[in-house]
Amino acid sequence: MERGPVGGRRQHLAAHVGRALDAALRARIGPEHFGLDGRLHDSRLSLVDGIDVALLERNRLDTARLRQPDSGAVLAANSFLNWQRCPEKLVLAGISGFRELHFETRCPTGVRGTPPTLELIALHDRGLVAVSARCVEYLRRRSGGLAPGYARLATPPGLEPWLDLVWLVLREPRRFRHVDVPTLAKHALGLGRTFPRRGVTLLYLYLEPANAAALPPFRAHRHELDEVRRRVEGSQVALAARTFHELWAEWECLGDPRWLRGIVTRLRARYDVAIGNPGGL
Repeated sequence: MERGPVGGRRQHLAAHVGRALDAALRARIGPEHFGLDGRLHDSRLSLVDGIDVALLERNRLDTARLRQPDSGAVLAANSFLNWQRCPEKLVLAGISGFRELHFETRCPTGVRGTPPTLELIALHDRGLVAVSARCVEYLRRRSGGLAPGYARLATPPGLEPWLDLVWLVLREPRRFRHVDVPTLAKHALGLGRTFPRRGVTLLYLYLEPANAAALPPFRAHRHELDEVRRRVEGSQVALAARTFHELWAEWECLGDPRWLRGIVTRLRARYDVAIGNPGGL
């Protein structure tokens, strides 16, 4: 459990951002659509206008996750569902030419337990891009870590940098305070074991408020991401990171498909929030 001033400031920021985003979502979706638990009565209301609801049903996405509009699962569904109609036009982590998109996928790591969920796997002829999406979850305190079984895991060639990172987290569990490195490592190891002869990019997508650069915890989050990327360079599973706003800005430069700019505009209208500086941050 994370204690002390750094952990306390982060939890304070998480609550502050969470309240600001919750207020914006209620205003834009309609407060009458939310239950007492803070979740939507109907998961379909989590989608912005223009998203093909039939794709939501066809992919059998977890409706419980989708009833929480301030989640990475909802951001991923809104950002990627429509691309399933034209995956070859999608540009993701600088890669294009995708032929299949799969949502809510788990790749076993070789250690007992339920692997964490990857919001998207996009397959192309040379390999794949897998998306791990976060809304404000990464700001909250994490109760889990890496099970002892990861210390005994036999790792296929090419994943050694990720296994070195696992060992670092097991030795120094408080080393990374802002990035959920245990989950990223599980994703990478599962992807490497599931797709051992393919090039894999693990894309970490996260949401920031509009004025994140002015707030130290968000700068610290980016700094830790840079360190993790450096540590896993040369691995079979490369790590890339973008904010959702950076991703959407890249898509706005695309001329096609025609529906894309409208979706991006509506996503920004829903998730663009700026927050004041909480005292002491």
